Amino acid sequence: MVSFFYVIDILLGFLETMMAIYGIMSLLIFFGVLNAYGRITGMIWQNLQGLFEPLMQPIRRYIPPYRGFDWSFLVLYLLIIFARSLLREYGPLGAAPAVLMGG
Repeated sequence: MVSFFYVIDILLGFLETMMAIYGIMSLLIFFGVLNAYGRITGMIWQNLQGLFEPLMQPIRRYIPPYRGFDWSFLVLYLLIIFARSLLREYGPLGAAPAVLMGG
């Protein structure tokens, strides 16, 4: 059962890393440092948008963009961090080191 929670933790960590990349790429595209129509950049950008846009869409229903800033990105990022910390604090991952050490 603990291995199931390890897999969830790894997936949430992967989503957290991809969200950071998505945020940095969106800023670089916005300021013109990256070209979203380039071959490799466009492919990465489309895949990241395909991954995160469906997750941010329900958040946008309740928190619309304010003065051009999309708050749904920040809310989703904080939700992922919160889920990982809950999993580690109250789930079996928090108790696993004590069990392994015999205490």
